[in-house]
Amino acid sequence: MIAACAVLLAAVVFLPFFAGAQELVWDTDRIIDGNIGTANYEPGLVMQGSNAVAVWRSSQGGLNRIVSCYSSDYGVIWSTEQTIDDGTNTNDKPIVAMDETNVVAMFKHFTGDGYRYYADYSTNNGVTWNNDSVVSDATLSQDDLVTVISGNNVVALWKQYDGEGAWNMYCDYSADGGATWHTDLELEQYDTYAERPDVVICGNFVIVVWRQRYDDINRIASAYSSDAGATWSTAQLIDNDPGNHADTPKLAIADDRVIAVWNQFDETSSRIYSCYSDDWGLSWSTPVTIDNNPGNNNYDPQIAADGNRAVVVWRGLSGKYHGYATATSDNGETWTVPVQLDDNPYNINGPLKVEMCCKKVVAVWVQENASGKYHIYSNYSTDGGATWDENVMIEDNTGFGVDSQFGLAMACGNAAAVWRQSDGGKDRIYSNYGNFLNVGSSGSVPVGPLAAGISALLVWRKRRKQV
Repeated sequence: MIAACAVLLAAVVFLPFFAGAQELVWDTDRIIDGNIGTANYEPGLVMQGSNAVAVWRSSQGGLNRIVSCYSSDYGVIWSTEQTIDDGTNTNDKPIVAMDETNVVAMFKHFTGDGYRYYADYSTNNGVTWNNDSVVSDATLSQDDLVTVISGNNVVALWKQYDGEGAWNMYCDYSADGGATWHTDLELEQYDTYAERPDVVICGNFVIVVWRQRYDDINRIASAYSSDAGATWSTAQLIDNDPGNHADTPKLAIADDRVIAVWNQFDETSSRIYSCYSDDWGLSWSTPVTIDNNPGNNNYDPQIAADGNRAVVVWRGLSGKYHGYATATSDNGETWTVPVQLDDNPYNINGPLKVEMCCKKVVAVWVQENASGKYHIYSNYSTDGGATWDENVMIEDNTGFGVDSQFGLAMACGNAAAVWRQSDGGKDRIYSNYGNFLNVGSSGSVPVGPLAAGISALLVWRKRRKQV
């Protein structure tokens, strides 16, 4: 584990003398699962205010169960894990969404004759959970589940096999926080191959995007609902390059504007594109490239937004896969010149994750080191993503690599991450949390008997940057 210098902060009194630059300081990584299962997989994480909820899949007694734990202090201390599915059969691929005190966890459940999507819900920040409810109607093959929640409105989206060679995009909705669900709806009319959806919600407005096979080319399709998922518009294609493959669409809401990003070939390489909608998905602007990196391949964009600001991060191939970021402060009208987030000469494994609150931005990713092990790293920005600090490794289990399954959540000046990693015997669920703090001569002055802990923390931080 990382040396626990950071915990000394709790006993230090700060006397602010003027506002200064802030730094994101990560604490000690720790195991949050209760060591009940023989292995743990697929962690997810959400946060609202100081309340955080983690879910994952745990192998227990020959079945895959869905388990959860919660924190009321931004991920500093976690509850004992609890199994939240009903235990009638095996489950996998859990996801979680949260709004205020309402939490919904969804997962794939084996019914004996096939798989269907189920949901559990909590109304008290994950402290207690209610019984499973059935979401998807059919037992045909299903995958790529995503979900969002706003108040009591929950919308789920997934791809589903039709039994005749096509994969279509389906959705369902709940108006009571996930307790009951309605009849599935098919969202698109193409009847070819739809996958990799993303969804955002604001009140009753729901906007979805996905990758759609059209005339033998992968395009980006979209649809919207103005009644929380009860009815939907006709699907439309929003990319403007019908001759080149597109992939991995993502959405975020900046003020009242919906911003979409994806990667798409431009005849020579894969670029990052963006467009936006000012009418909740009814119409879309002309897409533009935002990566400023022609000739190099860029993949897996992720987007986060707050107010009129948004940040996009992605993997770019320049000898090795590195992480890049660009930002907007005008709701996607213009974008900054991309910057590289990591300074390691090794590959990033899989997509990065990014979260944003006010002008604070946190990105997390998994990256190889010199010994061929994968570890989890982070970088941050305090100016809305225009400039970034140096990357740091947020765990130090150096003998055991991190799996590409991880989660990131953020609330104002606090961030938390969860990930899957071996403890030398089996795969466990680890977590760490970080705080944006005023430190050094340009921030606040620590006083009191444990003020020396700040010096130790700063030394630790410099060492983490050198790993």
